[in-house]
Amino acid sequence: MKFVEPFRSKKEVEAVRLYLRGKDIKHGLWFWIGVNSALRISDLLSLRVGNVRKPDGSIVNKITLKEQKTGKMKEFPISDKIRNEIQAVIQNYQLTEDEYPLFPSHKKGGNQSLKPIGRSYANQLITEAATMCNIKGNYGSHSMRKSFAYFAWQQGTDVLLLMDLLNHSSPKDLRRYIGITQDQLNQVYLSVDLG
Repeated sequence: MKFVEPFRSKKEVEAVRLYLRGKDIKHGLWFWIGVNSALRISDLLSLRVGNVRKPDGSIVNKITLKEQKTGKMKEFPISDKIRNEIQAVIQNYQLTEDEYPLFPSHKKGGNQSLKPIGRSYANQLITEAATMCNIKGNYGSHSMRKSFAYFAWQQGTDVLLLMDLLNHSSPKDLRRYIGITQDQLNQVYLSVDLG
């Protein structure tokens, strides 16, 4: 498995999201949820309509699911923009049943049992999007989770909270995970400059 890095600017994130959305609305949505939730790709792609839609047909304010890797419950809020996009995907694919995958692997639902798009396909799409958007580096599906962590760190989120959110055991692992470079560490030395 090759090492992938986080997207390091909101401009890059938006370019990738729009590229993926241009391919298909569901691709833009899973990417958008992924970079805003730090979900692992397996948990992201396993989302079902019942995870995002209330019995009255409206879209939830928070998504709750059980993580496959850890068995822990995870809950996170979603924005109104993402809620609107979820509704559009549900309508576009005629996802009438709660057990239907939110990101179906084929276009029409009907009565047949749907499967979600696959991890390798999602990985391939993100790699393609980064290339097509002229973003240099190694990117894949895990870049979404790493991007969330990188931006949270950049905004000053407490390292202990971030470690807990990602289920990491040490700051060193977190630093490597979000791709903090030696140049960034050097900037800390230069910015302190006590005389």
